[in-house]
Amino acid sequence: IASEPTKEEGDYTRRGPAAVLVARLPMDGPNEQVSVQPGYTYLGGSNVELTIADNTFVMFTRGEHAWAVTSEDDGKLIAAMKKGSEMSVRGTSTKETYSIDTYSLLGFTAAYQAMRDACGN
Repeated sequence: IASEPTKEEGDYTRRGPAAVLVARLPMDGPNEQVSVQPGYTYLGGSNVELTIADNTFVMFTRGEHAWAVTSEDDGKLIAAMKKGSEMSVRGTSTKETYSIDTYSLLGFTAAYQAMRDACGN
């Protein structure tokens, strides 16, 4: 599942396309992964904050990607995405500029179920 932001804010001058992705990986055990691609390289050692309603999740960064810290966090994040209507993602670039991207979660539950059906439960 891939989604582009409905709103982009920040003090950056330019960047590439941003997206949030939910992937189902071909492996045993917890196999669903949430990641963020901001359209720039994250500041080394920085974290990303992803907020849905009153829930804030911290993601670690490497290069142009951010991931949930544990597979348990992926599960909690997906559960919050299914219940929420909107989420925001805040990150910091190597130029020490920030971005806050807003994503709609409307339709996420249906897309998530379609992914599970297509890839096997």
